[in-house]
Amino acid sequence: MDREEVTKRDETLRKSQIAMRCAKSAMLLLSLSKSSSPNLRLETPDLQEEEKKKMMMKIQNLRIELTRERMKNRKMKLCSLMEFVLQILLLLSLWSLALLLAFPK
Repeated sequence: MDREEVTKRDETLRKSQIAMRCAKSAMLLLSLSKSSSPNLRLETPDLQEEEKKKMMMKIQNLRIELTRERMKNRKMKLCSLMEFVLQILLLLSLWSLALLLAFPK
């Protein structure tokens, strides 16, 4: 039971971290769309372009990080599935051994 609670807690933590990253990227996208507002047109075009490039780089980095996190989660799910299959095989082989010992020829 303790192990299940730990895995549920870890999964909840990962989901909340992913949600925070998504919120950050949404905020960056919103600020990027606001950067084309008339109030910021007073700045020089070079500064606006530089800010847009920085924002785009941040967004790209967050997307890459999110993709890496998803891949990591998929690998973890696959490993946990394989661990489950191995446990079932071990249980079946122990059960077979117990039956062989209980009912010898």
